[in-house]
Amino acid sequence: MGLTRSSLERQISLAVDARTACEKALAEQGIVDKAVKKQTKWRQLNAVCRQLTRRLNAVAAIEKQNAALLARKEEAVAAE
Repeated sequence: MGLTRSSLERQISLAVDARTACEKALAEQGIVDKAVKKQTKWRQLNAVCRQLTRRLNAVAAIEKQNAALLARKEEAVAAE
C-alpha cells in the first residue's frame, strides 16, 4: 500500500531539514557552491528528497485520476 499524502509531506519536510543542516555544516567547513554537490552525505540526502518528491507527485497523479473517475461515475448516475 502506498503512503498517504500527509506522511509523505512530513517525510519531505524532515528530509529537507536534514539536507539544509548538512549544507550549513559543509558551509562551516568552507565547502560551498559546486563543491557541496560533490559531497557524499549531501548527495545521499538530496537523493532522499528527490525520491520522496517523486512519490508525492505519484500520489497527486493518483488523486487526480480518482477524482476524474468519481466525476465520470456521478455523470453516469445523473444521466440515468
